Parts: sequence; C-alpha cells; structure tokens
Amino acid sequence: MKSFCFVLLLVFTGVCCSCSNDDDSNLPPIEQLPPQTTVGANTAGCLVNGEVLIPKGNANESTLRCQYAKREDEYTFILFINENSNPSKSVRILYSQKNKPLVVNEIIPLTIPNVKESSWGDYLISAGSLGRFSTNENYEGQLLILALDETRRIISGTFSFTAINDQGETVDITDGRFDMHYIP
Repeated sequence: MKSFCFVLLLVFTGVCCSCSNDDDSNLPPIEQLPPQTTVGANTAGCLVNGEVLIPKGNANESTLRCQYAKREDEYTFILFINENSNPSKSVRILYSQKNKPLVVNEIIPLTIPNVKESSWGDYLISAGSLGRFSTNENYEGQLLILALDETRRIISGTFSFTAINDQGETVDITDGRFDMHYIP
C-alpha cells in the first residue's frame, strides 16, 4: 500500500509540474515583445503579420546582431533578428549613407534595397519559394532612432515596414523595437 501511495504521489507531482507554463504564448502578441528600452538591454523583436518574431536559437547560431559604423565617409547600420525555427525567419534593417550619421528622433524611410546610399527592410524565410520580402518604392517603412550613445555603443529604436516578394505577396512588419550594444 505504501508503494502504491508513493507511486500515486510521484504521478500527481509529475502532472502538476508538467502543467506549469513558463512561456508567454497566452499573452497577446504585442505583450510578448521585449519592452522598448534605451539602456543597451540587447533585446529586439517585432510582429510579422501579427505574429511574434524574437531572436531564438542556440549558442552556435547568430540570432541577434547589430552594427553601426563609419568607414571613410559612409555610415552603415545593420540590425538582424533571427528566429531559428523551421523554417528560419529573419528581419533585417539596413542603412547606408555618405556623410549622414544616424540622428535621434529623425524618421528614416525604408525603401529601395541594394542601392548605394539607401535604407531598406527585409523579411527572410530560409525554406520554400517565398524567400525574401523587401521594401521598395511602393512598399515602404520607417526606422526611428530613439537613443544613440556612441561612447557606450548603445543604439535603440523602432521600425516598421511592408515588404513584397517576387510572387507579389506582402508581409507587414509592425511594432519593431531594438535596444542594443552595437559592434562598430
């Protein structure tokens, strides 16, 4: 009888422990994003067609990267957020301008990709034929720098954009935010 009670206690404990829910999946998507801060918290995320995209992966994979640098007379900013799921999904923001550093509280349009001296946004899917969604002259967005501390190498801001792929399908990236220590 003692053995039966002990086994019953173990089963009950196992059931109770397995019912704990440590993830945020029951929260509305916007509440699953990291808070908007300006302290170099190394956080980022956004909504992709209303679904949460935050950095996920293991130590061997790049899930979050931020760079802001001046090379000769060109300023470059890159933000890369990767959710290493199957398929892998990523958001990328790029800024490249001659003699024009990023300015706090100045809206930067995200438009045509791969053009010298431009800024744009991409949404990338690693599998399938959808591949790459990019901003262009018809599907645009914006980047807003909220804080830039070049001494401590901290950059924080928000972003949003609508992008299109080669098949004419669109994706809406909304409520994007980042608070990063950047690589120069």
